Amino acid sequence: MKAYLRVNFLPHTQPSLKLKKQLTMKTVIVKNSVQFRNAGTEMKVVSSLKTLKNRDKNCRVVRRKGRVYVINKVNPRFKARQG
Repeated sequence: MKAYLRVNFLPHTQPSLKLKKQLTMKTVIVKNSVQFRNAGTEMKVVSSLKTLKNRDKNCRVVRRKGRVYVINKVNPRFKARQG
């Protein structure tokens, strides 16, 4: 179930642009707990990156701090980590 966080402000106390972005983040309600996340930018954790590296032409396989990642700077929804 998806829900959106909405906060109303008084006219003389408008929030900054950065605060507006934070307040418009999607929320997911799972078993009475609320988790904040950015839309579509979660990182998949998979045992094999073989098929995920071929999902888009801009996907790159990198190794950082002993872990193997698939990153995509053009479309961040293709992020993945091996583990």
